[in-house]
Amino acid sequence: MKGLNWEKYRTRIDGKNITNLRFSEDVVLCTKNSEGAQEMVDVFDKTGKVIDLEMNKKKTQYMENSWGTTG
Repeated sequence: MKGLNWEKYRTRIDGKNITNLRFSEDVVLCTKNSEGAQEMVDVFDKTGKVIDLEMNKKKTQYMENSWGTTG
């Protein structure tokens, strides 16, 4: 995930700036808006293909939490 230059997408959660959460075989991308989320997914998908990793579009989900941006 390093080297993807996602600083502009970061969001603040519990006092920490983050862009992603990684679990065993799953990744959660975190950003402030849907435009940033789409850009991150596109970059993540393109970068993954370089090393023969493919995103499972059927398992990909989008979730928005307005509470996080309004307080």
